[in-house]
Order: sequence, then structure tokens, then C-alpha cells
Amino acid sequence: MTFSFRSALSASGGRTFLALISAWTLVAAGMLGLILYSSVREDRVIALNRATDSYRKDLVYRRWAAQRGGVYVPADEKTPPNPYLKDLAQRDVTTTTGRKLTLVNPAYLTRMVHEMGDEKTGHTSHITSLKPIRPENAADPWEQKALQAFEGGARDYSEVLQENGQPVLRYMGAFLVEPSCLTCHAEQGYKVGDVRGGISVTVPVGLPVAAGLTHKRVSILTVLAFWSMGSLGIFLWVRRLTRAAREQETLIQDLELSALRFRLLFETSPAPMLINASGRLLLANVSAARMLEADRPEDLIGLEVPEIISPSYRAAVTERIHASARDGVPTPPVQEAFLTRKGREVWVEVQTVPIELPGGRATLVFALDLSQQRHDEEERRKLEAEVQHSQRLDSLGSLAGGIAHDMNNVLAAVLGMATLLQLKHEADPSLQKSLQTIEHAATRGRDLVKGLTDFARKGLHEPAVMDLNALVRKELDLLIRTSRQRFVFEVQLDKDLPPIMGEATTLGSAFMNLCVNAFDAMPRGGTLWIRTFRQEGRVMLQIQDTGEGIPQEILPRVTEPFFTTKAAGRGTGLGLAMVYGTAKAHGGTLDILSEVGEGTCITLGFPSLLPDSPAKQIPLSADLSPRHSLRILLVDDDDLIRSTLPPMLEQLGHLVDVASSGLEALRRLGGGLEADLVILDHHMPGLSGAETLPRILQLRPEARIILATGFLDTDLKILLADFPAVMTLPKPFGVAELERVLRLATGQE
Repeated sequence: MTFSFRSALSASGGRTFLALISAWTLVAAGMLGLILYSSVREDRVIALNRATDSYRKDLVYRRWAAQRGGVYVPADEKTPPNPYLKDLAQRDVTTTTGRKLTLVNPAYLTRMVHEMGDEKTGHTSHITSLKPIRPENAADPWEQKALQAFEGGARDYSEVLQENGQPVLRYMGAFLVEPSCLTCHAEQGYKVGDVRGGISVTVPVGLPVAAGLTHKRVSILTVLAFWSMGSLGIFLWVRRLTRAAREQETLIQDLELSALRFRLLFETSPAPMLINASGRLLLANVSAARMLEADRPEDLIGLEVPEIISPSYRAAVTERIHASARDGVPTPPVQEAFLTRKGREVWVEVQTVPIELPGGRATLVFALDLSQQRHDEEERRKLEAEVQHSQRLDSLGSLAGGIAHDMNNVLAAVLGMATLLQLKHEADPSLQKSLQTIEHAATRGRDLVKGLTDFARKGLHEPAVMDLNALVRKELDLLIRTSRQRFVFEVQLDKDLPPIMGEATTLGSAFMNLCVNAFDAMPRGGTLWIRTFRQEGRVMLQIQDTGEGIPQEILPRVTEPFFTTKAAGRGTGLGLAMVYGTAKAHGGTLDILSEVGEGTCITLGFPSLLPDSPAKQIPLSADLSPRHSLRILLVDDDDLIRSTLPPMLEQLGHLVDVASSGLEALRRLGGGLEADLVILDHHMPGLSGAETLPRILQLRPEARIILATGFLDTDLKILLADFPAVMTLPKPFGVAELERVLRLATGQE
């Protein structure tokens, strides 16, 4: 990572650096000034000490020489005889060895020492006086000033001057007359104690102390180095501070970006999300407000959490809030019911996660709305229950279909003979009454078998366009006449009710069954509402009573076959099961609502036809007079049918030939038997009716065929779809039904 001085000075970091450097420079400058001041003083003190040391040394040399009257040294070029001592007889002497010596007086000795010392010590010394004997000892202007100061009583004098651009310390110490001095200078009028003159010393100030550097320069370099190190430290510290500030700024930006992302995710999440602290809501997103039926998320802020929880779950939620605040760990998903602002319960799956907010620990709540899921599960359970129910009904219907053939053959014989005898003995009222009782019993048996077989069928035998209102009015006439005025009927029929496709007999039986059940539920009388209306493209028939009602725990079972709450002998348990089968056969629905003590409301729904479809009223009677005599071949394996059906056909004016099997019928037709019409039984051993039918049409393509069966199953319907001209005759049947089908088959109706 590169870093520059300019980058360090950027923004607030640069201002901080400049301020610190300025302050540090001022400190360093102050330190430098103090050090230079001290250095100058120290240099002057050192120079003064050197000068005074030199002065004292010179005094010692002079005093030593004066006390001894001078020093004799060999006379040579370096120390020639002193011309100023020529009057002194003992100036020059010769040793016994012949060596010539000359007298060096104290002043001469001091001068020679100065000349030798100047080369070694780096400073110069000069002996001077206001009355010098030698001209070389004459005082310069500064020395004169110093000597004059001595005249005023001073004994030393010093001053720092500039010579050749360099500072020097000039020092002069007083040279007092001692007794030994009078030998040479008494004639000048000096007395002991007088200021004879002085010795001046010139010392350089600030001599080098290391590597040729003066003390001053060393001090400056030291302060500069110290300042540089401090500046570098400030630079590095500011750089680190700036970097930390940038990292902190980046962290803050990241936190702000993260907070913005979280807020956007929180506010736009399709999943309901809530944040609570100490059991009070702090934030809620739009999805949560929508789920809780609040106008805005802000309407939820500040609410206590139990306020949005169903009462049955508040204790558990409060305990979970305390546990989350205590342990600070996420909780596993749990299912519970929320309470919306409109008081409606909403099932949710809740999971909580502890989070840290500036104000302390809070809890983030994720809520998954389970309303649709629970609705789907409820619908699935209903569908499964409906499928299971249908399967049970199918099983019962299959069982009923297995015995329907034999039962219907028996009932066909009974019903056929009863209706035939009524035609033959119309003049005998007592016999007519007995025959009608037999017919009624056979008809009830037929309806019972038909109801059982309806469990297995998936459609209608002979559907026709019909007016449901007309059917209700017809059945109501009988209900009102037989209800003994114990019940109040409230009838509300939609006058613009569209027609439906259905079977009047099965729908009439279903309607009567529901009304009879309603009467049984109102033993002390009550009100029965009967309504027809339209709803979402369907035609609805509703029967509602004010009876005892059905307990909720058994309500799902009321359409099961043989399930009944009535006393023994008062019900078979097949009524509602048959109604359910009838509704399904018509492509309709059956809904039951009931409350104990409030009554029961049952609604049947059927697909409606287009409004302009004409409603065709099913004929309730027919003219039984013969119109055309037919030669009919009856094919049935049952002796009862072969013995009872021919007399009925003959009564209607037709000729009958009988065959006991499909194979026999094919042989006779193949042998040339003439037949205008064939009545063919469906369930026969060997060749069944379904197998015999196409073979007959191969022999006689123009043959008119009626297929008689007690149970119209799916396979037979598929077969008949390939032979639309073939008519069906449901067993058992009376003379009237037989005559009607014959007319339809021959085109007479």
C-alpha cells in the first residue's frame, strides 16, 4: 500500500499534521534557542577559563623568573642578548667551559613562552603596558582600554569580539609590580603593588569539539536531528491516525451500507418481519402490516407483543421473549396464532434471532404466514376425506351392483305382474288396492336398489334439461299435505333460475330425503326454509331447519353409508349417503353447516346450463293404448323375467318369442326368425348382453334393440356410446315404463 506526504495532509489529517508540525517546530526552535544561548555562554566561559588559565600560567612563569633574577641561556639566534639590558653588567657571562650565556629577564622569558605557546594552544598572549620598554609590547586599542580599566581599579577585563569573521574572547589580567620587578623597572617609578601592565590573551570562542564541529554546530545538528525524528514520529502518527480514520470511515460507510441493505431487505421482504425489544415492537415491515391487517407499519410500532398474539399463545410467547433476552440464542421455528388489528386469527410459523442495536439487544422475528398452507392442508384433508368417502360409496355401490341384477329381476317380476294384473282387473276395486300395495312395495324395493347402485355410478342414466323450481314445487305439494301442519314452510325460489341437466326421479328422492331428515330433527315442529338461487354460475338448492342440529364431532361422518344417529328401526343410514351420491352424479356439491340447538343448513349445488336452454318437463304419465303391433324377441336368462314379461308385452298387443341366452338368440335370428325389436338382458351367463348386442347388429343391422339392465355401469355406457340407436330399459319396470320405451324405440314418440 503506497502512502505519500500529500495524502497524509489530506482533509482533516493534513490539518492535524500541519498543526502538530508547527507546534513541534516551535518547541524545537525554543529548545534550539535555549541550547544556542547556553552554548554561547558555555563557549564564552570555556574561552574565559582558557584565557585566565593562560594568564595565571604566565604570572607563574614570570614570578618564578623574577624571583631568580632571570634565567641564563645560551646566546644564539633564537635567544640573542637582550638589548634593553645592555647597561646590566651581568647580562652576558661565560662559563668555565667557555660557553657564552645571556640573561633572559622575566618579560623576555614570558614573551618567548607566548611565542612558543601560540603555536600549540591555538590562542595568543601578549604582555603590554602603558609604558612599555620594548615597542613590541605596546598596547593595541583594546589593550589600552583594558589598561585604562586597570587604572580605574579593575584587575581583569574581557570581551568577545569578531576577528576575521570568527568570535574571539579577549582577556587581560593586571600585571602588578612585585619586589623582584624593581630590579629592572625601579627607574620607571613603579612601586610594589602598582599596575605595571597586563597580560592579554586572545582565545577563539567555540572551538571544535568533535569531527571539526563547534559546540554550537553540534547543538544545532542535535536539535535538527531531534526535530526531524519528532517530525517523522508526528508524520507516522498522523499517517496512522489518518489511516485509522479512513478505516473507521470505511467501516462506518460499510455499516451504513449494511444498515441500508438490511432496511431495504427488511422493508421490501415478502416475508413478514418484526423487531421487538423488551416485549415491545420497534419495527415492522409492510408484509407484517399486511398480515396483521394494519394500515401502515407505523401503526404497529410501540405495541406490546402480546397484543398481536392470540390469547391462547400469549403465555408461551411471553416465556419465549424472556428466554431470548436471557440466553441470547435463536429459537427454533414454532407455530402459533397471531391476532390481527381487526381481531382475526392468522396462523404463522415464527422464528426469532437476537440482534444488537445501538440501544441494546433486540429480537428479529421472522413470521411465515401459514394461512394459505393451512387452507391448502384443510382442502387436502377435505379432498382426501371426500375421496375416501367416495371410495367407500363406490365399494358399497359395487357391492350393490353385484346383487342388483338378481334383485331387480325379482322386483321386475313382482312389479310387472302387479301392473299387468291392475290392467286386467280394473273393475275389481278390492283387488286393485291389493295390487297397488304390491306395486308400491316393489317400487320402494326398486328405489332402494337404485339408491344403492347410485353409489357406484359416476353419471346419470337418462339426464334431461329440467327446471329445478318445478321439481321443488311438485315435491312440496306432497310434503305440505303430509306434514300435518306441524311445520312452517318458508319458500324462496329464484324466478330467473337457469335450467340444469339432471334426473328428476333421483333429484326428487334426494330433496324428499333431506326434507324428511329435517322433519325428524324437529319433533316438536319448527320452520323449514327452502331456497333456490344462483351462485358463481351454479344453481343452488338449500334446505334449512330449526331442529336439534348435528354435533361437530360427527358432522364429517353423516354422509357415510349406514351411519345414523336415529333410534333403531327409524333409519337405515343411507339417506344422506344417497343424497351425496346423487349430488356427485350430477357433477354437483353438498355442503352441510350445523350447530347443536341452532339447526342444520344443507346446500346442494349443480352446474347451470346456458340461460337460453329450454327446460323440458319430464312427462309424468303416458297413453298406454297400443299403436302398432310388434314381433319382439325377448332374450333373458332368468325364468321369472321370461314368465312375466311376455304377458305384459302381449297385453300391450305385441307378439313375443323367447330365448334363454345370447347364443340361442343369435342362432334363432341366424336361422331366419323375424323380429321387429329385441329386448336383450345385459347380465347373462355365457354371452352377456354387451357381447350379444354387436353380433345381433351384424346379423340384422336394421334391428331395433332395447337393453334391459338393473345396473348401468361405466363399461355399458361406453358400449352404448358406439350404438346410439340402442335404448335402455332400467329394471324393474312396470307396464307404463315398458310401453314408453317401446314407443321411443319404434319412433312412435
